[in-house]
Amino acid sequence: MQNRSQSGQNKKFNILFIISTGILVVVLAVTFAISAIYSKIPEEDSHKDTLSHESPKDYKYHFSVIMYQLTDSFLTGFSSGAAEIAEKGDVFIEFINAEDIEEATKNINIAIASKADGIIAQGIYDEEYITAINRAIGKEIPVVFAYTDAQGTDRNCFVGYNAFELGKSAAKRTAEAIAEEGEVALLVQSFTQHQHDITSNLNILGFMDVMENYENIEIVAIKKTNQELLSAEDITYEIISRYPDIDAIFCTSEKDTIGAAQVLIDLNRVGDMALIGTGAARTILEYIGNVIHVSFDMNAKEMGKKSVESLIEIKEKTNSNDFIDIPFDIITDQNVYKYKK
Repeated sequence: MQNRSQSGQNKKFNILFIISTGILVVVLAVTFAISAIYSKIPEEDSHKDTLSHESPKDYKYHFSVIMYQLTDSFLTGFSSGAAEIAEKGDVFIEFINAEDIEEATKNINIAIASKADGIIAQGIYDEEYITAINRAIGKEIPVVFAYTDAQGTDRNCFVGYNAFELGKSAAKRTAEAIAEEGEVALLVQSFTQHQHDITSNLNILGFMDVMENYENIEIVAIKKTNQELLSAEDITYEIISRYPDIDAIFCTSEKDTIGAAQVLIDLNRVGDMALIGTGAARTILEYIGNVIHVSFDMNAKEMGKKSVESLIEIKEKTNSNDFIDIPFDIITDQNVYKYKK
């Protein structure tokens, strides 16, 4: 009797084991299938992506957009505008936000090798980078510079803001914020320390041009920032340590503005110093009216639109503009609500 009972239990155990094993195999198979599908989906935060998903051969034009160390908020606006025009113009766009100048140069050369129909890139005066740009132009690939300009190339067009006028406007806002008296400093974004860096130099010249009219304002420091060298945070700490009575700082980039704002918060200088910034990132918008006096919006989406439009016009020989001005806006505590929508 006992043997029969044990035999019955063994049969039940064997059946349960077989069923459990079968379920496990099915679960593993489903899991593997799901993993295989998702492994083919590119990560959303990849710095290299395409704004179209088919082959470049399916489109009229194939453009490479190669930007460099720009913030997510600016790139989101720029790529959105570029994609809007690309869809209308039957353009395939490959978008790269390079982490360093070597990667940017490498992707310029890749665009040349792949025989892209056009290149949108930033104007950066680095010897190897400029050589790559000129190689593209030599192979009759049109090049449009966006956001920043640089000497040393025969680029077809520059699409961006008027840096000299922005510098002038920033100087007026700075003078207003400190009642036309005090010490001020500039943090000027420069992807290279070279004199051929047109955009940063024009920012400085415009600012100084206006400040000459204010005899009670002294520019105590002009510092060029670069993410591969000293950060805005480090330079802001350095300036405040050296000039503890400083009254205002003007930053020409989104990254620098956010970095300088954090230093003012850390050192309890909010309200004691005026920060004139650049950019419309969410953090900046939250700081307007308290940490940040005003900020300049570069209209990234419009810049993206005009860059692609310009390249299409060059390809179709309907464009003769060397410079397309993208107007900047000033974000204040009176209009910031419009940007938060």
